[in-house]
Amino acid sequence: MRKILIYGAILIVGLLIAFFSFVEKSEGVTPLMLAARANNTAEISMLLTEGADVDRLSAYRWTALTFAAGAGSAEAVRTLLDAGTDVNHMSRKVPSARFATRGGYEPTNALSEAIRYGHLNIAYTLMSAGANIDTKSLALAGGQGSIPLLERMVGLGGNVNEVSESEFHRTALCEAAKAGDGDVVNWLLDHGADPNLSIPHNSTLNCAVRGLHPLIVEILIELGADPNGTFGTVDRRALSESVKGYTDSRKYDRHLAVIEILLRLGADVNLHQSNEDYPVLTWVEDAMNRAIVGYDEAADNPEYDGATVERFRRSAEHRTAVYNLLLLFSK
Repeated sequence: MRKILIYGAILIVGLLIAFFSFVEKSEGVTPLMLAARANNTAEISMLLTEGADVDRLSAYRWTALTFAAGAGSAEAVRTLLDAGTDVNHMSRKVPSARFATRGGYEPTNALSEAIRYGHLNIAYTLMSAGANIDTKSLALAGGQGSIPLLERMVGLGGNVNEVSESEFHRTALCEAAKAGDGDVVNWLLDHGADPNLSIPHNSTLNCAVRGLHPLIVEILIELGADPNGTFGTVDRRALSESVKGYTDSRKYDRHLAVIEILLRLGADVNLHQSNEDYPVLTWVEDAMNRAIVGYDEAADNPEYDGATVERFRRSAEHRTAVYNLLLLFSK
């Protein structure tokens, strides 16, 4: 039996290796790209000497430099730059359900990859080699907690009020707000970042709200963010997003703190989205009543264990606390 399990495990590993090898080949991942990702400078030099194209593209238009920057392969990055690779090459989108290059991945470049994965030494190397400060890279930098990096990027022409086309990383200020980084948020605001900048389907304040960062919410509003500002096609607001979104039960206290700050600093409980004809307070009351009914039913259901019933109880208790908080500020 033990031998069967061992052979079975070996077979599975072999199949996985074969699968990923096939995917890499089908996506046009070259030996140079693999060597760059592995930081194998000797292999890179040999391949280039033998005539490998330093800017050969994979199926999704990644280059060896893109792979090296994302993997943190600093020596490989320098070797490829010395060989004349295009430091500003932009890939195309990788569709979902692909593995080797990365599944469902937005267009990217070497600078974005280096910053995304925290390889800031490589980001500096790329900028010194002439990398353009594109909006996505600057937005990603906002979430890295490095003011010197932002200073360098802004000094090279980066515009903190230019919105990235990335669906997930719009501005440096929004990324800093999501990360809960008060120092970076304050630096960006001091250097001209607009807390009310129009962002597709989002707002800077909502980035802080959804990240459950009470201090950042307070900083943004006190430095100019509109607590009742709208975004999206149906006039969504930070308060409604906060009370309607899912909240991990381990973060209920932070959730209440965010709501309390929004209300204390001017969020209006009587406003509503353009596709709804009732204020947020009414929605919260309905949600509270549903949570209470859910708890009562769970408590009477013998199929639920104690831990499950307790989750229902805590949810109902939290919904009630949210409703009472909104009710307090509605008077």
